[in-house]
Amino acid sequence: MKYILDIVLIAALAWLTYLWNEQRLAGLAQGDEIARLTANMAQLEQVRDQATNELAAAAAELETTQARLAQSDQDLQAKTDALAAKESEFNDLQASTKVLQARVDELQGYRDRARAAITAVMPEPTAPADPQAPAAVPALP
Repeated sequence: MKYILDIVLIAALAWLTYLWNEQRLAGLAQGDEIARLTANMAQLEQVRDQATNELAAAAAELETTQARLAQSDQDLQAKTDALAAKESEFNDLQASTKVLQARVDELQGYRDRARAAITAVMPEPTAPADPQAPAAVPALP
């Protein structure tokens, strides 16, 4: 019985050693896992910081672009207003040109009628007795 108790004691000691070794190996594995996760976390923090910096740069670029777009919009609106004013002025000038052209055509008709009347009434010119004397009726242009 003494030997049986020794065998049980040795088996218990072996079993405890096995458990202790298994726990130690599990602790080492957990330590390695913790180190790996810590390194991964540091890398992710670097990526996060880099992304934050890129986001800030993109936001600044977006604000700059929006400011330029607003300025371009104002410039375009001013040019559109100026173009509308010029177009209105052009339409006014075109209307007055049509009125003036009608008046010129009317006056041209009067001139043509006057020339026809003068030509119909005017006798044939005779040679002047004095070459230095002016003609009786000057010609209309």
